[in-house]
Amino acid sequence: MESRTEHMIVKSNMQISDGKFVFKSLESSGKISLLDLTPSVPEDTGFIFYDSEQNVLICHVGITNKRERLEVSYGTEEPFRNKGYMTEALSFVVTWIFDNTTENQIWALPNGPISKSILEKCGFIDCGSDDSYQNINWFKRERVSLKKRGE
Repeated sequence: MESRTEHMIVKSNMQISDGKFVFKSLESSGKISLLDLTPSVPEDTGFIFYDSEQNVLICHVGITNKRERLEVSYGTEEPFRNKGYMTEALSFVVTWIFDNTTENQIWALPNGPISKSILEKCGFIDCGSDDSYQNINWFKRERVSLKKRGE
């Protein structure tokens, strides 16, 4: 998949089946065939954002399902930090996920105040801590469902 945001080109090879992301896992079969191994590229595990004019890497949003829930992680290359690129990227990914999958929630663990601010700008809410992450609060974004009056 290749798309565009206002300032960036987006690339991803993420696959969807029955409305859910397909995550490559060695655990599912328990067997590894050397003939089936292919080099992994960043686009296989998330969304990569490039400068639309110079094709330079700006940032990435990774997608995982480590804890039985869809999680995003993200990072921005040093020269592009604090310029709004990550907010634009994460907003794109959230919209894309809700438009193209049946996922109803997206989770994230911020790694500092800037990361927390990005999540809040993208509509994530602070869900508090669960002792397993040393008092780091989980953030969650839920699918907005439009209900008709009387429902």
